[in-house]
Amino acid sequence: MPESSAVLGELKEIIRQELRRPVNDLDPDSQLSDLGLDSLARVRVLVAVERRYGIEVDEDRATKITKISDFLNLIEGGKVQ
Repeated sequence: MPESSAVLGELKEIIRQELRRPVNDLDPDSQLSDLGLDSLARVRVLVAVERRYGIEVDEDRATKITKISDFLNLIEGGKVQ
C-alpha cells in the first residue's frame, strides 16, 4: 500500500478529474457535497477508488463516505468512521 500522502494525492486526482477543478483546493476534511459531488459523481469516484486500490465497498460503507478523508481511511484501513 502506498504511503498516506501518496494515497491522498491519488485520491485528490481522482476527485479532481470528476469535479474538473484544481487539486490544491481539495481539503481532506471537505464534505463531498460541498465540493459539488452529487450521488452519481460519488459512485463514479467510488468505482475509480475500488479499481485503483483493488478494494470492494459494500453499500452500507459507501453511504457513510461523506468526506475525502473517509475515502482515505477506507483505502488505508478498510474502515469509514
